[in-house]
Amino acid sequence: MRRLLIFALAIVPSVASAQVAVRNTETARAASVTSLTLPTLNVVSGDVVGLCLAFSQSAGAPTFNPATGVTFNGSAVTAVQIQDVNGITNRAGGFYYFVASATANADVVITLSGSSGEVQGGALSLSGVNTSSVVRSSTDTTSNTTSISATVSATNANDMMGDCYVKNGGNNEGTAGANQTQYSAQHSGSPQLTQRASYKAGSFGSATMSWTIPSGGANVWMAAASFQAAASAVSSTRRLLLGCCR
Repeated sequence: MRRLLIFALAIVPSVASAQVAVRNTETARAASVTSLTLPTLNVVSGDVVGLCLAFSQSAGAPTFNPATGVTFNGSAVTAVQIQDVNGITNRAGGFYYFVASATANADVVITLSGSSGEVQGGALSLSGVNTSSVVRSSTDTTSNTTSISATVSATNANDMMGDCYVKNGGNNEGTAGANQTQYSAQHSGSPQLTQRASYKAGSFGSATMSWTIPSGGANVWMAAASFQAAASAVSSTRRLLLGCCR
């Protein structure tokens, strides 16, 4: 009786992703204006730009339309709302993004429907984001205590987490949580408005962004999102298959 061993080498392709990286950040604030300019943001075509915006309202005005209210390098861009400020009296704004179609060191200009007593913003340019599916997951929440946190249900170690914090209150406060890099800290005493923004590397599974508010009793909103890493190199895994017949 003879046995014949059969050997086969299978090459199985696998797709990896690289870490999303922060290229640049810019911040600005202005009083009694209809627009806000975030100056000379360094952006490469294909980057994703996250925007954290806060502004004061009176009787629901002014408003902001992300689809028509943003320009970069002098050209209109279509921004996408990730989460909108809610539950904060006479305060508005939110967390948005757009995909850059030009490489430039240029201004991001945010235009409102009318004049606001105070406008605050932060911009974050990211490389290595999946531009066909930018946000893997997002959430928002409000708090009236000494802390606030938002947990994003789905993220990946190569993603980049970003957040946006808006507070209606007199104290200039908001301390970023563990491993978060704060890149925007804006404040006005009249009208009372505070804006913060930060980022940190993603992790497998869920991830939490948080802020502490020492004085407590604050009227605070925050949003968090996971910016999804783009697929990069295709690697090959070799597997040896064995078979036997007689």
